[in-house]
Amino acid sequence: DLGGELTMLVGPSGCGKTTLLSVLAAILRPTSGEVDALGTNLTALSSWRRTAFRRRNVGFVFQQFNLLPALTAAENVCVPLVLEGWPKRKALLEAEKLLDRMGIGDRANHLPGKMSGGQQQRVAIARALIHHPRILVCDEPTSALDARTGHTILELLQSVAVEGDRAVVIVTHDSRIFEFADTMATMDDGAIIAVERNRRPSAVAAALSTDHPR
Repeated sequence: DLGGELTMLVGPSGCGKTTLLSVLAAILRPTSGEVDALGTNLTALSSWRRTAFRRRNVGFVFQQFNLLPALTAAENVCVPLVLEGWPKRKALLEAEKLLDRMGIGDRANHLPGKMSGGQQQRVAIARALIHHPRILVCDEPTSALDARTGHTILELLQSVAVEGDRAVVIVTHDSRIFEFADTMATMDDGAIIAVERNRRPSAVAAALSTDHPR
């Protein structure tokens, strides 16, 4: 049970980190074995039931933010609610409240192109959280950010995990943020080869000294 914790998947490029993240998020079906998440056997679900599971339980944060450039911050955030059938006005109000709690309520009506990278990533995180998922998966969420902004984003993701009793799983090459992990899972050649809790960042960085960004 990873509820309330921040777990990082680290390892060399091409070792399977993003593939594992996709399996955990019910995007990909494993070629063998079973995957159990939130008491549900994801392997046994049909394609549309996996889609329904993702929509209810999983939020996604990406390296390049993936915001819709023609929509304001609040409109981007409320997209998952609109897709679930919420009236747009009600969904926008919910999005504005969440952006305010995340410290960028004053940017609710701004387009992504008028926002900094850190602000855009906060919008992306808000969009991932608007439907109250139990699992938040993040693929390289800080690689496009400077060190200070990256640390601010990780502090936010830590609070998201703790306050929501939510499992936050991050794939990263960014050694600057290793210190934020409750659990560090190291992968190589498609397998998890080590799982350690509260590992010292310097030791992790040394272990991955031959790694390089994708």
